[in-house]
Amino acid sequence: MRGNLSVNKHVLSTENFTEEYISFKDLFDLEEIQSLQDKIAVSYGLAAVITEPDGISITNESNFSRLCGDVIRKNPEGFKRCAASEQSLRISENKNPINKKCLNCGFWGSCARIYAGKNHIANFFFGQVNDGSITENDIRSFAEEIGANPDVAAEALKDIPVITKDKYKLISETINEFAELLSERAYRNLCLKKSIEENRGKESKYFSLIENTDGSIWSVDRNYCLITFNSAFREGFKNIYSRDPLAGDKVINKNLSDKLYALWKNYYDRALAGEKYSVEVSSDFHCRKNQGYMEYHFNPITGES
Repeated sequence: MRGNLSVNKHVLSTENFTEEYISFKDLFDLEEIQSLQDKIAVSYGLAAVITEPDGISITNESNFSRLCGDVIRKNPEGFKRCAASEQSLRISENKNPINKKCLNCGFWGSCARIYAGKNHIANFFFGQVNDGSITENDIRSFAEEIGANPDVAAEALKDIPVITKDKYKLISETINEFAELLSERAYRNLCLKKSIEENRGKESKYFSLIENTDGSIWSVDRNYCLITFNSAFREGFKNIYSRDPLAGDKVINKNLSDKLYALWKNYYDRALAGEKYSVEVSSDFHCRKNQGYMEYHFNPITGES
């Protein structure tokens, strides 16, 4: 059985994408994201919002507290300090998740950055949590300091969830994992969007060419993500993973053993470095019943091709 592989070196390098391809709003269904954000905020008892890298809101605020939303943010001095706290999270050079106490009354706030490839496309802000160290007297003193009503602030403090520092750290790590999943999905959606844009008007000719063979043909980018593939590849993929492949799927992933992962990563890396070659590989790693050998042809595609 013969297989063919084309490895695309440059077409989907996100370093060359223009801003029209790097908008969070263009890569996600905002209603779906809003629903997920609302559920996360209510489940963990904290406030949440997703913004552009510069801080402009993408989603609506979820579960914002009365103290932060109505007392502090509607006060000029309180809003100024709140904005400074958010900026300190945005510009921090720390790795995700970034956890800091706000500059107003000392509640915990966090930021998990969302990427599409190497491109920073959004921030997931969450927090407004008291770790138990902020008392009613602290809030009254703070309200007087910024010119807010101390009684209203003290009453609103009762609605702020009290979560220990250790538990909040665990929550922030969990939400960061969600942000990482959004980053992976953003890149897959970006691959698909770019592939559609660049191949519009060429699909018929191209797919007629790759479908006119019994062998599997597929192309990948520098991140080992699928770009295009023919029906033979689709069927082979489905036989192994019990689902259809999608543009953006990783062709080497954690489902492979360490040995196979290293083997195929080396194959792809050689082609991505510009080497054109063929190999024979035992097929028993995915086909136990019909063991044999498959021949693979690695053909680099340059940006000029």
